[in-house]
Amino acid sequence: MKKLFNLKFLIGIIIFLIIVFFSGIVSLLVDFQWFKEVGYTGVFTTRLFTQFKLGIPIFVILAGVIYLYLQYLKSEYIKNMKVIHTKEQVKSINFKLFLASLGLSLISSFTLSSTYWYEILSYINGADFNLKDPIFNKDVSFFIFRLPLYQALYGVVFGILILLMIITVIFCLFLGIRQGLFELNNNMLRFDRRRGLVFGKEVFELAGRQLAAILSLILVMIGISYILRNYSLVYSPRGVAFGASYTDVHVTLLFNRILAVLSIISAAALFLGLFKKNLKLTLIVVGVMIGANLIQGLLEAGVDRFIVSPNEKDKEQQFINYNIKYTRLGYGLDNIEEKDYLAEVDLSPEDIEENRNTIKDIRINDFAPALEVYNQLQGIRNYYRFNDIDIDRYKINGDYTQVFIAPREIDLSKLDQSSITWLNKHLIYTHGYGVAMSPVNTVTAQGQPNLIIKDIPPVSTVDLQVERPEIYFGELTNDYIVVNNKITKEMDYPLGDTNAEAVYQGKAGISLGGLNRLLFMIDRGSFNFLLSQDINSKSKIILHRNVVERANKIAPFLVYDKDPYIVLNEGKLYWILDAYTISSGFPYSELYMGINYIRNSVKVIIDAYDGTTDFYLADENDPLAVTYSRVFPGLFKSLNEMPQGFKEHFRYPQDIFSIQAEVYKKYHMTNAGVFYNREDMWAIPGESNVQEQQTKAEPLYLNMKLPEEEKEEFILMTPFTPSGKDNMVAWLGARSEGEHYGKLILYKFPKQKMTYGPMQFKARVNQDSTISKELALWDQQGSSVLQGNVIIVPIEESLIYVMPVYIRSTGTNSIPEMKRVVLGYGEKIVMEETLDKALQNIFDMKIEDTAPQVPEVNEPPIPDSQMEDLILKANEAFNKAKEAQQMGDWAEYGIRLDELQSILNEMNQSVQSE
Repeated sequence: MKKLFNLKFLIGIIIFLIIVFFSGIVSLLVDFQWFKEVGYTGVFTTRLFTQFKLGIPIFVILAGVIYLYLQYLKSEYIKNMKVIHTKEQVKSINFKLFLASLGLSLISSFTLSSTYWYEILSYINGADFNLKDPIFNKDVSFFIFRLPLYQALYGVVFGILILLMIITVIFCLFLGIRQGLFELNNNMLRFDRRRGLVFGKEVFELAGRQLAAILSLILVMIGISYILRNYSLVYSPRGVAFGASYTDVHVTLLFNRILAVLSIISAAALFLGLFKKNLKLTLIVVGVMIGANLIQGLLEAGVDRFIVSPNEKDKEQQFINYNIKYTRLGYGLDNIEEKDYLAEVDLSPEDIEENRNTIKDIRINDFAPALEVYNQLQGIRNYYRFNDIDIDRYKINGDYTQVFIAPREIDLSKLDQSSITWLNKHLIYTHGYGVAMSPVNTVTAQGQPNLIIKDIPPVSTVDLQVERPEIYFGELTNDYIVVNNKITKEMDYPLGDTNAEAVYQGKAGISLGGLNRLLFMIDRGSFNFLLSQDINSKSKIILHRNVVERANKIAPFLVYDKDPYIVLNEGKLYWILDAYTISSGFPYSELYMGINYIRNSVKVIIDAYDGTTDFYLADENDPLAVTYSRVFPGLFKSLNEMPQGFKEHFRYPQDIFSIQAEVYKKYHMTNAGVFYNREDMWAIPGESNVQEQQTKAEPLYLNMKLPEEEKEEFILMTPFTPSGKDNMVAWLGARSEGEHYGKLILYKFPKQKMTYGPMQFKARVNQDSTISKELALWDQQGSSVLQGNVIIVPIEESLIYVMPVYIRSTGTNSIPEMKRVVLGYGEKIVMEETLDKALQNIFDMKIEDTAPQVPEVNEPPIPDSQMEDLILKANEAFNKAKEAQQMGDWAEYGIRLDELQSILNEMNQSVQSE
């Protein structure tokens, strides 16, 4: 019976393990096929094989150690308690001990191998920083790649010792309970209904010897922890600056070494005391350790209070300098080029003409209103959505032009819930379609973005063409899709009252032939993979279509920018995603948002149609990126392999720039005395957006010519104000073009001059009697006035301030319209219909229209019969536009207006050609 019971028990355990690990096995098979599809099998196998290489030895060693230890406990129990077991009982006990050992070691090895595989690979492949810390004289790579592994190993060994201690106690209790149940007179353990569980002397003696050894080893580990704590002093928050302080170096460092030695001596004494049942010696050991820690605490407090505090500036100066140096290194702030910026008010008409290209590209459209207009007029259908607007630059008809560009993505969330079926969600509505694009410096007569690429299929009025408009991979594509189906075709784009259909021609996707239908039924939890008549051997499932999720699935050790941006290159759409290497282990570097080291070392390019994902190593001098390339050979391509068309759209990313600017507010101070007094702290100025919400001024992309440079370039800039003040003291710029990419320049304003910040400029606008009167008049006419972001544009050694003004009617679906531009220069402020008029007003000069021109196309005259048809179509489009306006359907209204404009243009061209 017992054999049968043991067999059933074993089968039960096996079934339980299969159930527990089944989903993991399915996910593993799916992941392998997906990594193979995207061309990164090496990344998958590196991780998998490393986990196996790590997990199997851990499993074998742990299983052996635990089993032998349990056998030792059992033999000690039998020997001391003089218990006699039959052969059957011995086999049963051994079998259960074997299963317990397997279970514990399996769980432990799986956890450890899946948790620490990367730390081990980083330890083996870690690249040197060629920079040493000032306390221990170790290369920074020790703190980033090696110390974390040592700390992890310490935690693992300490955990194993705790596990063995728990096993010892449980084992003794278990055997004691059994003995108590069957030998009620035994004085080892007994059940007493009145007193509960009572331990006898033998229990203490049996467990004591094992616990003595374990507790002694734990004390040894505590000694090792003091050594590790010393290295962690480079992250100490004790002093006035991050990193080891005066007290840390002169007291804590020394005492930790003493405590490490004392712990090892105490371990030997504790083992001797417990093993020989010498309670006095044991208590002495415990007392010594507690006393030593108390003395350390008192000494640290005393040195802080009586030595450091009265002379803090002098005592901490050396350590403040360390903090400044290593923080600037950690965030890439050490090579910022600082220049004086005079902030003069002496621009001449000649200066304006000299900087014509900068002025031509001044942004008079705000992101939020533009996004709203895009969605209202170019959303076309309620299942399309523009999630975000990106800013970029393109050569348009030969001119370098700053533009807004946004992809039209599929988004079923606004459909009626009854329409969101499995078929619609995964087989029919599979992709977005095309982009909308408008120059940032012009608006239409209605005050809306001047769309140069629009509609479905895409219509372009410039020399940029969208030849592959389908967007299968994007920011909103969070669901899997199934393509190339037997019956159901994909919806390509709306076409009148019907839809154009599509068949996917790209290479993305995993075949659903063979057993894959069953595999994905389990993985995705849908029987439709088996039951649907649409799915056949030619069908493919496309996974991980969100571009950030896709990149993160391949390289989870990188951190990705929150703003991927769409790029039109040679007629196709691609996503550019900035990736960062980060660490929190850079010594002496101040922590910001949990990190103290960051580099923008990787650029990711993702094809919006077929999902091809390429990682390019942009910074070969970053030791973290070099380490990743060693761990995963073939993951990164050289930047030299990247097509030039993508490089032309590189921009210094806002995420890292914002972090650098936040840190630089404090760490622009390089003098330890000034830093200690915090006498020159800066701040990012605040501003109010079009929703009248108070926010920090976001970094802005500008196409401008830097002082002393000869041509315009794409610059990301942010202003600084003194802490608690609104006037500007400096602005920081990041360059994005060619060999200058990533270089940071700080322009500092004269301290004796008042340079207006964004909030001050807005206050001046609202206090201007002429402007405020006109704005108030609009507010009284049933419309609301929205003030856009203040754009501060450096020109030569001067600054001009630009702010768009929007009008929104009170209707539910009203669209904001850009009606005025406010321009400030020195003490002058004007508000005009266009930027050109404002410039003419302030600088008393005539400026030609700076809006980008659309090339004229001569068409042959239209016959009279066709002209009559066009007149009828124009009248019909006008009537439909009026109906849509009355219904508040602004998307339809925009479509009909565009249709009417197209017809009128065709008629006008015919008349001109005659």
